[in-house]
Amino acid sequence: MSLTCAELRTRLAEAEAALHELTIGGKVVVVRMGEKQVEYSPAKAADLSQYVQSLQEAVDKCDGKRNAGRRALRFFAVDE
Repeated sequence: MSLTCAELRTRLAEAEAALHELTIGGKVVVVRMGEKQVEYSPAKAADLSQYVQSLQEAVDKCDGKRNAGRRALRFFAVDE
Protein backbone atom coordinates (compact mmCIF):
# COMPACT_ATOMS: atom_id res chain seq x y z
CA MET A 1 0.00 0.00 0.00
CA SER A 2 1.43 3.33 -1.05
CA LEU A 3 0.76 6.39 1.08
CA THR A 4 -0.16 9.80 -0.25
CA CYS A 5 2.06 12.78 0.53
CA ALA A 6 -0.58 14.07 2.96
CA GLU A 7 -0.66 10.73 4.79
CA LEU A 8 3.13 10.69 4.99
CA ARG A 9 3.16 14.22 6.45
CA THR A 10 0.54 13.22 9.04
CA ARG A 11 2.50 10.15 10.07
CA LEU A 12 5.71 12.17 10.22
CA ALA A 13 4.10 14.73 12.54
CA GLU A 14 2.73 11.96 14.76
CA ALA A 15 6.08 10.16 14.91
CA GLU A 16 7.99 13.37 15.65
CA ALA A 17 5.56 14.21 18.45
CA ALA A 18 5.94 10.71 19.88
CA LEU A 19 9.75 10.94 19.71
CA HIS A 20 9.62 14.29 21.49
CA GLU A 21 7.33 12.86 24.19
CA LEU A 22 9.60 9.84 24.59
CA THR A 23 12.65 12.07 24.86
CA ILE A 24 11.26 14.46 27.46
CA GLY A 25 8.95 12.10 29.32
CA GLY A 26 10.81 8.82 29.16
CA LYS A 27 7.58 6.85 29.01
CA VAL A 28 6.25 4.35 26.49
CA VAL A 29 4.65 5.97 23.43
CA VAL A 30 2.43 4.43 20.76
CA VAL A 31 2.85 5.20 17.06
CA ARG A 32 0.34 4.24 14.39
CA MET A 33 1.84 2.47 11.39
CA GLY A 34 -1.01 1.82 9.02
CA GLU A 35 -3.41 -0.66 10.56
CA LYS A 36 -1.13 -1.53 13.47
CA GLN A 37 0.22 0.37 16.43
CA VAL A 38 3.79 0.04 17.69
CA GLU A 39 4.91 0.81 21.23
CA TYR A 40 8.30 2.42 21.79
CA SER A 41 10.02 2.51 25.17
CA PRO A 42 12.99 4.74 26.00
CA ALA A 43 15.25 1.79 25.17
CA LYS A 44 13.83 1.79 21.62
CA ALA A 45 14.17 5.55 21.00
CA ALA A 46 16.76 4.90 18.28
CA ASP A 47 14.24 2.74 16.38
CA LEU A 48 11.64 5.49 16.56
CA SER A 49 14.22 8.05 15.44
CA GLN A 50 15.04 5.86 12.44
CA TYR A 51 11.33 5.62 11.59
CA VAL A 52 11.06 9.43 11.75
CA GLN A 53 14.05 9.74 9.43
CA SER A 54 12.54 7.31 6.91
CA LEU A 55 9.27 9.25 6.92
CA GLN A 56 11.15 12.54 6.47
CA GLU A 57 12.98 11.12 3.46
CA ALA A 58 9.66 9.97 1.95
CA VAL A 59 8.12 13.43 2.51
CA ASP A 60 11.20 15.05 0.96
CA LYS A 61 10.71 12.87 -2.13
CA CYS A 62 7.08 14.00 -2.31
CA ASP A 63 8.29 17.59 -2.20
CA GLY A 64 10.75 16.94 -5.00
CA LYS A 65 13.84 17.30 -2.83
CA ARG A 66 16.72 15.09 -3.83
CA ASN A 67 19.10 13.77 -1.18
CA ALA A 68 17.61 16.20 1.35
CA GLY A 69 18.01 13.67 4.15
CA ARG A 70 21.65 12.99 3.39
CA ARG A 71 23.91 15.72 4.58
CA ALA A 72 27.54 15.65 5.54
CA LEU A 73 28.24 15.97 9.23
CA ARG A 74 30.76 18.56 10.26
CA PHE A 75 32.50 18.67 13.59
CA PHE A 76 33.98 21.81 15.05
CA ALA A 77 36.37 22.23 17.93
CA VAL A 78 35.11 24.59 20.59
CA ASP A 79 37.66 26.62 22.50
CA GLU A 80 36.63 27.59 25.98
